[in-house]
Amino acid sequence: MAPPPGTGVPPLSRKDLTQKKSPALRRESIHKLLAELNQDITSLEIASLLRKITENVRDILKVDVCDISIVERETWKTMAISGIDPGSVAPSRPKTIHGRLEWIIDNRKPLIIPDGNRETNLLPGPTVRALECRGYLGVPMLSRSGKVAGVIRALTYQPRDFTQRQVNLIQQFANGAAIALDNARLLQEMTAKNKEIESVNFRLGQLLAEQNALREIFTGINLLDLDALLRQLAEHAAKLLSADHIVVRLLNKQGALETVALVGEGAESLRDQVLISGTRRSTWVIENRRPLAIRDISQDKIFGPGHLMRAMGVKGYLCFPLISRDRKPIGTLQVTTLTEREFQQDEIILAQQFASVAAIAIENARLYEEVQQKSQELEDAFKAKTAFLNTMAHELRTPLNVMVGTQQLILDGVYGEVSEEAKKGLKVIGRQAFTMVQLINEILDLARVEAGGVSSDVDNFPIEEILIDLQSDFAPLVKEKGLNLEMKVDNPPLRLNTNKQKMKEILQNLLLNAVKYTDRGEIKVRACALFGAPESGDKGGRLCITIEDTGIGISETDLPYIFDPFYMVQGVDRRKYPSTGLGLTIVKRLVELLHGDVRVESKLGKGSTFSVRLPVLLPTESRGGTSKSSSPTG
Repeated sequence: MAPPPGTGVPPLSRKDLTQKKSPALRRESIHKLLAELNQDITSLEIASLLRKITENVRDILKVDVCDISIVERETWKTMAISGIDPGSVAPSRPKTIHGRLEWIIDNRKPLIIPDGNRETNLLPGPTVRALECRGYLGVPMLSRSGKVAGVIRALTYQPRDFTQRQVNLIQQFANGAAIALDNARLLQEMTAKNKEIESVNFRLGQLLAEQNALREIFTGINLLDLDALLRQLAEHAAKLLSADHIVVRLLNKQGALETVALVGEGAESLRDQVLISGTRRSTWVIENRRPLAIRDISQDKIFGPGHLMRAMGVKGYLCFPLISRDRKPIGTLQVTTLTEREFQQDEIILAQQFASVAAIAIENARLYEEVQQKSQELEDAFKAKTAFLNTMAHELRTPLNVMVGTQQLILDGVYGEVSEEAKKGLKVIGRQAFTMVQLINEILDLARVEAGGVSSDVDNFPIEEILIDLQSDFAPLVKEKGLNLEMKVDNPPLRLNTNKQKMKEILQNLLLNAVKYTDRGEIKVRACALFGAPESGDKGGRLCITIEDTGIGISETDLPYIFDPFYMVQGVDRRKYPSTGLGLTIVKRLVELLHGDVRVESKLGKGSTFSVRLPVLLPTESRGGTSKSSSPTG
């Protein structure tokens, strides 16, 4: 395409420049123009700015055409062009391998072709060919990072030999254009990031509101006021899901769905609605254990809108099954709107969370009711047991005591002479009656311990006091059986803060068992302090008391059960060693009340060793009474 006659602009000579404008004035004009362009760069009106750059380059260098091109995805795109109608050239073309623009990009320096007709190595592109331009100056647009952003070209219809000064001038414009493109990209990225941040902030705000609502619900989930909790859950769900109605339904004993909580204007009409299996959307959700979302239930061809929902004007519908911990459906959570609604994935997930919370709340409430019922049943059973024990104490212990007393009077001859054979029978009766009285007393003692009806006073006393009393009490019995009783305290004086009466009863029971089941040998009682024992966990240390005997011992098969109520060791002659099976049970209960433990080591035929470990300082929470002494522990 040849230029119209007379439109070509001949090269500008030094003489022409001198005639038209002095160099100083021309430099001043150029600097002023570049300053204006630098100000325009910050405006980021990229299309008009690039157009302005091409116009100024064309005007200053007196060329016919000036354009700016950039590479996008292997395609050259014309960003601005001056000197011709932009519509007369293609706005883009594919990137080639050996074109002039590619040479400028690859070499990162200007390209000057005075006469394109004489250039054989670098052939012109489609724009230059179409315009039939001969003079060519192309300059790379270098960004701040040094990357070539594009190319700015100055073209003439006639041959033109551009000077270095002109090249430097157009390079300044090219760099300005590169900065403008960089700024435009940065602005575009910032705008996109800002939108993304706004979107993220909005979503974070939603998530925060959702988490606060769920936290509030979870905080109250153990308050067990089911009606209030479900009402709160429904209100939060309506707000966060932008729903008009929330309805929570539960399966009753007949398998029908009944409403237990609802929120929303007009939803009250659903309160008395009972949904039978297979007749409604909610029952479909229960039976299939799957959520159901419908954009507009007025278009539902399967179930239809239903007369109550039609009257309420419901359209958008979302329903979730409430699933218990054992994976059984127990009800539904229903979300409805008065407008058509395509529920999004995040809304469905949130509704699922509310459904899970509702299921937990309902299960907890039901479990609480069951526990309350069981507690009442246990309380009634305990009262019946207490009444029975009181009756036994009154109705059985009194006549048994009379029997024992009368038997002794008969043996003493109060009612006349008694033969030796009769005395033997009376002694058997007396022993059995005494055993029954002892059994009744121990049952009452155990019941009293389990009911917490024993003293909780804390005493401060030396351990020697109890051991001295026990040695005195058991001396006649030990002497009668020919046994040796040894008592030792390893580190006297050892003072304790605990309940003295309970501790004495513990040692009495253990020592009585040791004497009962030992026919020869000795019994050793040893007390020592285990301060800083790794297993103690008590800052004041622990007291360890061992009762070691040389009696009949206990088999390995019996050892795990000897502290169970009424347990009788196998293979023991009960006529020789009578027992109620409650002594060790009472010991274990009393030791536990004092926050201690009792252990046993035994070999059949070799004897037994019982060890009682108690805190030297009774834990504060167990001190039901007041301490009888403020003396420090030893």
